[in-house]
Amino acid sequence: MISDERLEQFAHDKRMCNVTEEIVSMARELEAYRKAFSEPYAYEVKGILCHTLEEAEIYVGDPEPLFVKPTIPS
Repeated sequence: MISDERLEQFAHDKRMCNVTEEIVSMARELEAYRKAFSEPYAYEVKGILCHTLEEAEIYVGDPEPLFVKPTIPS
């Protein structure tokens, strides 16, 4: 797997050689996905939406993490 640091170079470093626009676009998209899926936005327990894990643990059942849909930069 490519490191976050290397991915950032592909996405934002103008000095990188032999990097096409397509590679830059893919790197930025992957950055957005990694950010969106790094931490849950909220939790759901038996159909109840909870904004924190602590709140979700009040209810009986396993909290299901919910994630934000990534916004892909252009």
